Amino acid sequence: MTRAAAGRLIRRLTGYTNAQRAIRDDRWKLIAYPQINKMQLFDLQKDPDEMNDLAGDAGHASEIERLTTLLREHQTKAGDVQPLTTDRPQSAEPSFNK
Repeated sequence: MTRAAAGRLIRRLTGYTNAQRAIRDDRWKLIAYPQINKMQLFDLQKDPDEMNDLAGDAGHASEIERLTTLLREHQTKAGDVQPLTTDRPQSAEPSFNK
C-alpha cells in the first residue's frame, strides 16, 4: 500500500493475464480490459458491490484520467508492459463457438 500524490491510499494494482488490469484507492476503482478497449469505474464508497459503472459518465472523466495515469505508473514500476488498449479490439460479446 502506498499513498498517491493526492493523499489517497493506493491499495492494489491487479492484473489477470493480458485480459484485465485494475487499480483502486480508498474511493475509486478503475478496471481496464485491454483486449476489448473497455474501462469500468466504480465509486466504492457509494457502490461497494461495483454494480454501477460510471465510466460512461462525462462527469467522472477526471477520475478516469487520474486513475489511468496511476495505473500506468504502477505498471511501469512492476515491469508490466501490457498496453491498456489495442488497435484491433476483440468483440466484447462472448463467443461460445471457439
